[in-house]
Amino acid sequence: MTGSLHEKNGKWQLVLYGAVGILFPNKQTDNPDKKVCKWISSNLEATSKNRLLASKMLFDKITEYEQQEKREAEFTALANKGIDAPKCCLSKDVLFTDYIADWLARKQGQIQQSTWEKYQIYAERHIIPYFAELNVGLSELKPRHFVDYYQYKTTGGRLDGKEGGLDITSVRGHAALIRTILNEAVIFECINGNPAQNVPVPKRARTAPKAAKNVYMTAAEANNMLKTIEKEEIFPLVYVAIIYGLRKSEVLGLKWDAVDFDKDTLEIKSTVVKNKTIVYKDTTKTESSHETYELLPEIKALLLNIKSKQEHNRQEYEELYTHSDYIFTQSDGRLYRPDSVTRTFQRALRRHKLPEMRFHDLRHSTASILFDKGWDLEAVKSWLRHADIETTSNIYLHVSKERKHLLAEDMHGTFFTPNFEQNYDTESGEKRKNAS
Repeated sequence: MTGSLHEKNGKWQLVLYGAVGILFPNKQTDNPDKKVCKWISSNLEATSKNRLLASKMLFDKITEYEQQEKREAEFTALANKGIDAPKCCLSKDVLFTDYIADWLARKQGQIQQSTWEKYQIYAERHIIPYFAELNVGLSELKPRHFVDYYQYKTTGGRLDGKEGGLDITSVRGHAALIRTILNEAVIFECINGNPAQNVPVPKRARTAPKAAKNVYMTAAEANNMLKTIEKEEIFPLVYVAIIYGLRKSEVLGLKWDAVDFDKDTLEIKSTVVKNKTIVYKDTTKTESSHETYELLPEIKALLLNIKSKQEHNRQEYEELYTHSDYIFTQSDGRLYRPDSVTRTFQRALRRHKLPEMRFHDLRHSTASILFDKGWDLEAVKSWLRHADIETTSNIYLHVSKERKHLLAEDMHGTFFTPNFEQNYDTESGEKRKNAS
């Protein structure tokens, strides 16, 4: 990159000589390395006094374009190595929203589709519209921008018109995505540091104690629920889910090749999830989620019954039957939609006037029941396939609080009761007047 000063119309002009792809990045050309010149006005009167100032401006402009040319070469080298770098950073004043859109486009196909769709929802419905109004550049971001954003989303940032903010879990998801995107921008030297790195997500203020969201059934409660809905279509999914503590995605993902009726094993290796589209994956949520259980006799009997019913339905529906390898299907072979399973389960509960709960509460109840049976933390962790013991411990602490009344009842009568003299009134605690 070279340059020179020229006088034109009484002003000093900066004339740069370099590649068209660098001087005119938005120009369509078959040869981006072709050498051209670019005239830039200094807006300085063409006097000898201003010549020194114009020369400094020319030097700074050449340096700016040389740095951009160097970055272009670096990004091209990364692309040749298969590294998808954010080319939008080649523009000096890239907007934060443009960088987010570029990040989403580059990550599609590189991460699991269900995860990408979740990020797309966070970005396109929430983060991009908010920051588009601010029109803030990537390099202009400050921690206060994210303080304001998190506060807005936790207090009144809903898109459905309802009062209040988003669930704190959703806002934390937004925060994690923002940090991930900006960490990449730091790695590729688009910005010097991540302004969102240490910004905490505020806790939503509560005016009254919030009722526990999760449901933890006892074995008696679970058995009552199972017996009551035994004739419901959703029953087989519920039964397998609560016995093995499976997630909804894992129950729906069970295929016949996961069952070995000879060795009596059941392998958890596939999932069905939905964000914007339904995704059928031959993978589990985490590596620890992939597990092989013993096929319990009651589950074996259930699955053999389902297998027999499916064969009958194939003959009944003939060409109208939807063939698949999945265990849990509707009578015509169609697969269950993940977003309808919980609603179907809750409708069954309402029909029988049972307490309302989410499908995932079956997994919580499995943990509760295992603790009540005396299983230790490590055993429960193994059965539920938690990635770390902390998750199991958090459930245990909650269940322990819920079960304190059971512990008290169990302790009652364990030890002998002394024969106390009735010298004190049992209600007021005051000493009786006739007591010696």
